[in-house]
Amino acid sequence: MLFRSPGYNIIHGLKVSALDIIWGYANPGQQSVISMGFELLEELPDQSPPIISEIVVTIPRDFEHRVVRASNIESLASPIPLRKDISPFDVTNLRKIVMFLDEEKTSQLEVGRYSFSFPLLLPSRMPKYNVYTLTLCGPNPAGVNASCTGQDDQRALASFPLSGFAMRTASPQIGRAHV
Repeated sequence: MLFRSPGYNIIHGLKVSALDIIWGYANPGQQSVISMGFELLEELPDQSPPIISEIVVTIPRDFEHRVVRASNIESLASPIPLRKDISPFDVTNLRKIVMFLDEEKTSQLEVGRYSFSFPLLLPSRMPKYNVYTLTLCGPNPAGVNASCTGQDDQRALASFPLSGFAMRTASPQIGRAHV
């Protein structure tokens, strides 16, 4: 008997893990700052390394990012190689941040932590499903010019669900940003 179940592609040569979310004090209806990222655990292969073209952050329902300019997203550890030929971010959807990366530089990423922070407006009460998603996406096929949509996109190389936080708390790591 042959089963044909859809599944995700296995990406060889990309050993990554998600970094914990760090947040400022979480006051209902107020703005806070959140940081997240990923760690490249092993060197990328010399031949045909996986290429990270975009990072997509999906924010839980009822939250909104407050990114209005590129300087609102701050790199905290190893610099994330952003594209310079176009705007490096798409922040038009208040529940999603798309970062466009320099594909040539991502094929040569060094082992290390790659994290960033951005401002976030908290809801008046937490949604039941309080999960962020961080997705690393590969390049578009030839002739296609579309942004990666997130974890279910065919270009998703790795996707990490990240547990949110409770109201009226601050991250235990506050003051010890991802370094």
